Amino acid sequence: MENIKCMIMDSDKESVDRLERILLKFNEVLLMPKPNHPQYVVKYVKQYEPDLLFLDVELPELTGFDVIQAIRKEGFNTAIALLSSSMHYAVKAIKLNVYDYFLKPLDIEEIKACVLRYQRDRSKGVMRNESQYIDPDFFSKREQEILELIYKGYTSKAIAEKLFLSKHTIDFYRKNILYKTGCKNFVQLRNRFNNT
Repeated sequence: MENIKCMIMDSDKESVDRLERILLKFNEVLLMPKPNHPQYVVKYVKQYEPDLLFLDVELPELTGFDVIQAIRKEGFNTAIALLSSSMHYAVKAIKLNVYDYFLKPLDIEEIKACVLRYQRDRSKGVMRNESQYIDPDFFSKREQEILELIYKGYTSKAIAEKLFLSKHTIDFYRKNILYKTGCKNFVQLRNRFNNT
């Protein structure tokens, strides 16, 4: 079975150590050297050609999103798994079509599911082209606001009250968001990059 070349870029040493320990449990995972600063990620991706890059969103000087755009601008199609201590970045991650999104502290079962899914997708030849991400203006500001409230657990009625809109209007926005993304429900939308 072909190895999965993984690279980690995270400024949090404890998080890196935990992720390395988790990944080393998989015989098929081959850990690539890790860049010591976000500005070197593109250089390392070019040199080592990782299949899967575990990338922290909050890095010194650059964000994980800056790094993703730099990698894609160079034409690399490395699968990106974003790491964050907050769901705050999930909507932007969906727009950028990342392969996976993990909340810290990292969970071994979630990492295992990602590695196995990557292995399955690659063997079936169904790896998607992550460079075709959703334009930053794909969702209107109102749609982004509603998505954030949905992911915080608000019902349509509660969102309507909070935004001073009718429940019917919120339901319309919800249907439109699902239509635009081609998803059947918001669980599928949130996990779109987890269940490719």
